[in-house]
Amino acid sequence: MSLLSFTAMAQNPLAEIRVFTEVRDATETRADDKGNLWVDNAASRLLEAVLVEAGLPYEVSIVPWTRLIQNLENQTNTIGYPLVRTPERESRFLWLGLIRPIDSYLYGLRDNADQLPADIAELDSHAIGTIRGDVYDNYFQSLGHNNIVRFGNGSPWLQMMERGRIDLMPFAEHGIRDYLRRHEQPVDKLVPAIRLDALSTGLYFVMHPDSDEILVQHLQQAYGSLLADGRYYEIMGLGTPQSEQ
Repeated sequence: MSLLSFTAMAQNPLAEIRVFTEVRDATETRADDKGNLWVDNAASRLLEAVLVEAGLPYEVSIVPWTRLIQNLENQTNTIGYPLVRTPERESRFLWLGLIRPIDSYLYGLRDNADQLPADIAELDSHAIGTIRGDVYDNYFQSLGHNNIVRFGNGSPWLQMMERGRIDLMPFAEHGIRDYLRRHEQPVDKLVPAIRLDALSTGLYFVMHPDSDEILVQHLQQAYGSLLADGRYYEIMGLGTPQSEQ
């Protein structure tokens, strides 16, 4: 695609960037001023700001996790988020921009804290809940763990944990705080049992690796502008670069 054709695409209201994301419960959704239905979190607000900065029209689709991955692997010039960056995924996607660093843990009920495992080697006797097809699901399957209860997006896994159906659920630390807040649960209802070092990397916006280079550069420049002027840190609630030093 030439620069001229890229500019025409950016100015053509019919030529839209397709954005795919997923939602884990209905309380996370909101509509923007264009009528796009977003997942209501900092990652969505950051991507929205990047697209506005780039001056690109877009269309957002909230889809199940497995379909999000399929779309990213089969369609160029599309954006998907949020994806955990892992060595196994490195060559499968183009890593457009960091959303935030993450620390991942297996969480269990505080009331059961004395029964929770202390390390991966103790997991065999514990049921782990996962969202079907996501990075945590793939990870525990790769370990050969045979006591996985797989949920679809939006399933009431916390109630299942309270009923003893599962013992542990993997989550990024910031994600579990948001989940408990949205569901009006005490912030200490769940406690971290085991840190998942292999999955404590970062959440990213990604694209198909064969996406148009000019389009990618334009989006990366927009992302860089938000970093440079501090809007990234404001949107993500991470403070300023100076305050983090």
